[in-house]
Parts: sequence; structure tokens; C-alpha cells
Amino acid sequence: MGDADACRAELEKLLKQRGNDCCADCQVKDPDKVDWCSSNLGIFLCIDCSGAHRNMGTHISKVRSVRLDAWTEDLVANMREVGNVKSNEKYEANVPACYKKPTWEDAQVLREQWIRAKYEREEFLTTSSPASYLTGVKEGFLNKKGKVNQKWPKRYFSLETQNLNYFKEKTDKVPKESLPVADINVTVADEKTGKPFSLQLTCQGRNYFVSADNGKDMVDWLNAIRAAKYALLGRNVAGKSRDEVSALLSKDLVMQGWLQKCGEVNKTWKRRYFTLDTKALYYFKEPMDPFATGEVPMGSESRGWVVKSAPNLNADKGCCFTVFSPEQQRTYEIVGENSEECSRWVGAIQSVIDSLSPQS
Repeated sequence: MGDADACRAELEKLLKQRGNDCCADCQVKDPDKVDWCSSNLGIFLCIDCSGAHRNMGTHISKVRSVRLDAWTEDLVANMREVGNVKSNEKYEANVPACYKKPTWEDAQVLREQWIRAKYEREEFLTTSSPASYLTGVKEGFLNKKGKVNQKWPKRYFSLETQNLNYFKEKTDKVPKESLPVADINVTVADEKTGKPFSLQLTCQGRNYFVSADNGKDMVDWLNAIRAAKYALLGRNVAGKSRDEVSALLSKDLVMQGWLQKCGEVNKTWKRRYFTLDTKALYYFKEPMDPFATGEVPMGSESRGWVVKSAPNLNADKGCCFTVFSPEQQRTYEIVGENSEECSRWVGAIQSVIDSLSPQS
């Protein structure tokens, strides 16, 4: 066996070790994806995160393919010496509980800024000072979508301990609106808005859409809001796991997309944009409407909530499912594009119903 073959064979063995068998940054565990490395950092990566490493430049991370690039013994020795577990012990030593640590399921902008925070800015080393956004105080301009029109004018936002305020002008003394931090849920909204670096803020039944000028500022706002909520929770987070704390600070939508809904009275079918979170199923005339047209509250199966496929409900529509809400004493008839989409919605809604069931 030649030197190159021997190096590649050892890399293959290293890939199978605990910690190396998933991406160092997003934790995806897929042999077809975790096929890349940062040879100077000594870590194994998935193909998606390797792109973010490349974007930082070779002075920070030197990306190589496990199987396609040539390897020398010196390079392999560094992979052997470091590895994902040891690297993360260093670069994730001081990740705050309020920081949204992304996985492979999260938006690319979250993953890229997480990677830059780890290796480029070195925000989470034991010797690092806390980043300014972690104080839960932040101010600056964001583009805010109009409540009625499609314009995105710049507005000045100021995040304080209790409230997120926004002003038409930076010099204004009185905010246009003040949102209680405790009631805000913040999620990435690039896909919904079609604008890069955008966020959806949901507060007291209304959706607000804002966009930043770059990925770092967007992620800083997201984590600043989470940090402010974390400070308000105080001792209420004691003893909770990182995942439990994260869920208290912000929750991503379980599922969203276009469906058709049958009217309760006139029985006409209308196309609506549906969003599902851990409390309810909402529907809107348009994805970025500030208020939902209607809401289907979620509850446990033991209290009567039922979701099920209904392929024979409507011969003209085909792929149907129903949701029964005992709270409203109503069965909602809903249509998807195809059977696969209906199955995904039924599974997602069932998962929410199951999560609300009493734990035995």
C-alpha cells in the first residue's frame, strides 16, 4: 500500500471514531455528507459546513476532501491528534445557554455565523469575553416590512431589558411600537420573505418581519432577543437542560406551507398559508400577513384532539386530511398538493398533539 493509500485508509478509520462520525459544527451524522475536513483545525465536516469553512479563507480553515484530495502523514497526524471531540472542547467551551446553537436542520445563515463565531471570532473560548449581543441590549437599523404594503423601510430598533422598541427615525423620542420581550418569538424567515438575513418576530398574535444588512447582524439580533428573554427567566431555568432552555427562548415553526381549507359555512375551498407551532395551527391569506385569518388550537389526544388522513373525503380534491378541535367543536377539512405532503402534515400535527399529552 502506498503512502497516499495508507493515509486515506487511516482517515477512514478516524471517521468512524466517536465524535468524528458526525459533523463538528452541525452534528449531522451521514456518511455520505461527512466526507470533508479542515486539515489545520483537525476536524471532520459535512459538505454544507465545509462551504462555510471555505468562505472564511485558508488563513482560518483549510478544507480538504477525505477521499478526493491527496493527504500526507503530517496532515493525517493533525487529524489524529485533534478530532471533533477535542476541537469542540476548545472552541465550544463557553457557549452561553441563550445562544441558538444550530443543527443541520437550521438555516444556512445560522450555521455559517455559528462557524464564524467559533473559529473566526473565537467567541466561545474559555478566555473569550462575552459578545456584546449577549447582554440582551442592542440597537441599530433594520428594514421592517410594512403592515399593509410590501415596502421595507429602515426603522431604528432598540432592545432593552424588558422591551423591543422601534422608531421611524433614530431621533424620535417616542417609539412607534413597543414589544414586550417576554412575549416575542423570533425565527429566521429568509424562505418566507424571499429576503436574505430576515427574521419573523411574533408577539401577542401579530407577525412582524425585519431584515438586516448582513448575516452577522441578523444572528446577533436573534441571539440578543434570546439573551434578553433568558435574563427575564432568571432562576426559572435552573436545572433545565440546554435544549429545554432553548425552547423557552424561541421556537421554530414545526411546519409551514400552502394548503387548501374548506369553509365551515359555505363549503368553498380556499388556498391559505398554514403555519404550525407547538400550540396551534394558524392560517393566513398570505405568508407575510401580520395577523392570522384563523387558528386551530392544539391539545392532547386524551382531551379529544384528532388528526387523520381522509383520502375519500372529497373525490375532486384527492389528498385530504382532517383536524378535529373539541375546543371549537369543529372538524377542519384540509387538502395538500399530494399524498406525501398530506402525510407530512398529519405526522407534524400528530407530533404536536402527542407533545401536549400528559406524561405517564
